[in-house]
Amino acid sequence: MNRYISAAFIGIAVCLVVLVLAWSVGHRRSRVVESPVAEHPIARATVPPSTPSSSPISRSPVPVRTRPGKTPPIDSKVRPPLASSTPAPQRLSAVLLRARLRCPSGTAPGVCGADTQARVGLGAIDSRDLADRSRDTNRAPTAADLQELINIREWRFTNVFESGGGELTVGPTELPPADAYDVLAWNVNHGVYYYHRVLQNRDTLTSTAVVDVGPLDPQPYTGVRVHIKGEADFSSCRAVLERVVSAEPERASQFLNLVQVMAPELAQSLLTGEPVNLVLDQPTVIAPLPPDEGMRITLVTPTDVEGTPVEVALVEGKIVDVDIDLNQVFPEGATASIDLDGGLEIGDTGRPIAGARVLREVANGRVEEYVTDSDGLFHVSSLPIDRVTSFEVQTTSTPGSRPIVPTRWNFDFAPPLVTTGTTVQYTWKVPSYKYLIAELTDSKVKDLIASAQPPYPVYLVEKMESGNWQSVATDFFDINENSVAASIEAPGQYRMVVAVSPIATWFSQPARIQEKDSEVKTRLDVTMQSMQELKILVRDAETGEPVPKAVVMIGGPVGSFPPLRLLTNDAGELKVPYANTAQIMVWVTKAGYEATQRTLSPGDLASKIEIPLRRTSRK
Repeated sequence: MNRYISAAFIGIAVCLVVLVLAWSVGHRRSRVVESPVAEHPIARATVPPSTPSSSPISRSPVPVRTRPGKTPPIDSKVRPPLASSTPAPQRLSAVLLRARLRCPSGTAPGVCGADTQARVGLGAIDSRDLADRSRDTNRAPTAADLQELINIREWRFTNVFESGGGELTVGPTELPPADAYDVLAWNVNHGVYYYHRVLQNRDTLTSTAVVDVGPLDPQPYTGVRVHIKGEADFSSCRAVLERVVSAEPERASQFLNLVQVMAPELAQSLLTGEPVNLVLDQPTVIAPLPPDEGMRITLVTPTDVEGTPVEVALVEGKIVDVDIDLNQVFPEGATASIDLDGGLEIGDTGRPIAGARVLREVANGRVEEYVTDSDGLFHVSSLPIDRVTSFEVQTTSTPGSRPIVPTRWNFDFAPPLVTTGTTVQYTWKVPSYKYLIAELTDSKVKDLIASAQPPYPVYLVEKMESGNWQSVATDFFDINENSVAASIEAPGQYRMVVAVSPIATWFSQPARIQEKDSEVKTRLDVTMQSMQELKILVRDAETGEPVPKAVVMIGGPVGSFPPLRLLTNDAGELKVPYANTAQIMVWVTKAGYEATQRTLSPGDLASKIEIPLRRTSRK
């Protein structure tokens, strides 16, 4: 009997184990079904069926397959509670924008899309501007308020292709979140543009966001078609454009922002007055233009002669034709010009200067540049025949070698009495450099230079003019251990100045440089005054006590030499070496004291110079 009871208990236990295992397996399978799968923010964004599969940003949902009994990886950051039947919205990381453009009527298939460009502008609203608008109006901002507060921070290129049915497709384009998106497209050949702004609330967008702008109709440009008439000895000219703004310029000014995207060079001309180029033998279209009241056009010839301005009334959405007669806008002979075949040579050597930049300043501060060829030649077209033209030559030298000619040199071209349209030839001789070389091999000279503290030693060239030594500008110094070479342009008597401080200078022996000389050597005059010592004591003017840590600036007679900046010691003293100086300037400053200045001549230098400082306040 006991044996039968034991067997029954064993059977019941086995059944319980089987039921527990079955329940466990079923529970695990239900969890697999309920677990949400993490998804890329853009993965659920759908693309219209008409979008070609070759689009680089086209993408579709990719299903995640799982095997029974295997739980797929779950991102804990996006996992909702198991009781939730719908996953929580993911934070927006990007959106897809698309738009459709209707081709202009009568456009042949394959032509509209090939000539159309598109951009998308990313708009943002500054929170401070929004708060200011709410405070000023004492109400919540309206859609019109938001439109005015949008600032386009960036324009991005986007694809445009024909999608059939006389329409173009823009995008879809993947874009970051923004407060607004501006869709701008244009077709230069057909003279139309498309524009639409979409306002967005970032807080309501999810990772599935698709911004569909919808169909946009073409809008015709506003512009001018210029026809040049009359005889001229040039094939092209320039035009300065001036806007004639209406009484309500806001809309036109807003459109100018779009012109900066569609035609940046034209926008630059409208904003700064930079001329645009016109061709004489064919019409020139100036578009798109803001819907202003009119446009003032001033022709400028290649010789920089400005004609009488012509004012054109604009018609919004139309290209207005205007005829400009050269005989009416220019006075007689204003278009006369000649060409120049110029050349540059090194002095009287006959050697050409190759690779030099020849610069000419024209109207509105614009500079034209020409470069000499291997024979030192350059060509300039359409120079005015009735006045002198100035040029500047800029040259370069081989690194590590002394320049042969000045790095900058100016010359003028005075047109001869010739017929307009003539080409004249002229060669300019750029003066060659001569070099004044001061030798520094003497041991006393080396000791003097070694005593200098940065930024010294400083070198200077002086020329004898009307019985006095005067400093002259020098383009190039070649400084090494044993010599200093300075470039000289004109003949004359020169000397080298070596300064180891603003009040300690030595001069070379005078040297005469003649036109035929390439270099002349000289030596420093070491027999001049040796180094002396200037002692300065700074005291309190009332107590007579020394003033420590006072700032003392020391300068000499040459204003281009940097001054010395020194501090008095605890005894209010300092010592400064000097030699061969005509005067010494001393400036003393200290917090709590009035600044004091003294000018000393060599005859004023006693054993010690005392400088009193007066207090500005009492402690």
